[in-house]
Amino acid sequence: MRSLVRIAFGVLVFVTTFTAPAGAQSPRTGAEIYSANCSACHGADGKGAPKSSVGFDVPLPDFTDCVFTTPEPDADWAATIHLGGAARAFNRRMPAFVDARALYDQGKFDDALPIFEDATTTARKASAALENLHFYAGDTLQRLDRPSEAEYEFLEELRYFPHNLRAATALVALYQMQDRVDEAEEALTRILRTTPTPEAYAMASRMLKAMGNTKESNAVRAEAARLFTDSRPRGTTGH
Repeated sequence: MRSLVRIAFGVLVFVTTFTAPAGAQSPRTGAEIYSANCSACHGADGKGAPKSSVGFDVPLPDFTDCVFTTPEPDADWAATIHLGGAARAFNRRMPAFVDARALYDQGKFDDALPIFEDATTTARKASAALENLHFYAGDTLQRLDRPSEAEYEFLEELRYFPHNLRAATALVALYQMQDRVDEAEEALTRILRTTPTPEAYAMASRMLKAMGNTKESNAVRAEAARLFTDSRPRGTTGH
């Protein structure tokens, strides 16, 4: 437990020391930042995600192991989080993703983009997949008015993580803005097929309505109601 606290502290040190500008709002907690940016590889419990999830063979460290974590100074943790694994001669698969995310969250998209690009290149060379990396690279490109490159990154995110609704929503919105209605509807059909969840159906209904297809939007909502209505056995009571 103490080791996990050190990791969360390292994340928070990075955010407050390296990225928070004067007068900015207080950053999110280290635990929240870890969950959003690190847990895909390092696991929600800090023990490392399985090979089948991360897609590479290099063993991930166990942050709950004090023998591993205690000897490392806090400055080394902050540098690794800030600059990536290569900063302290660790494995290069550890991207400088948190740094780019912090800049993205501050609206500094021109500054964030080169770091996202370096991280995607590193991940690609390592045959590694980091959830949301391609989504954030794509969204940054979209905000910088580079839609063709953004589309590629959204598709890459969905190739590795087909259930990522944020990437699917961004891709559909991009198609919609470019009047590529057929491709937008195909993308929605695809996500409902791969991720038939209430959230996916709500997103699809919302996007179809925004595209002016009220009839299909209502049909998707009705289908969701049929699929996800209360499934408790009839005739039971609350006694």
